[in-house]
Amino acid sequence: MSIKTLKNEIEKISLTSFQRDNVNEHFNKISNEIKKQGIANNIQKQGSFGRGTVIKGQESDGFDLDIAILVNNNNASRANQLNDSIMSLLKKLYPEKIMLIEKKQKL
Repeated sequence: MSIKTLKNEIEKISLTSFQRDNVNEHFNKISNEIKKQGIANNIQKQGSFGRGTVIKGQESDGFDLDIAILVNNNNASRANQLNDSIMSLLKKLYPEKIMLIEKKQKL
């Protein structure tokens, strides 16, 4: 495979600058809201997003955004409360996406 062919293939799967800006905006939106609500302060980019190697998804819904929320509390009931708080927040911020996910899970 030539260098030119390889570069063309990489370009096909790479996010555009608009998509990259968009994913960063979503991360900032989620991160800021989690901090604002006092859920956690240490939110980090993870996976390919964290490494800067995100590629276009093969499905129409694009790509996922992996984040880690680090908490100091080792209490299981507190962890469940945090999970519920984060899910409620995501449902509020992205109701249309949550509906799609729930619809797919029922199939």
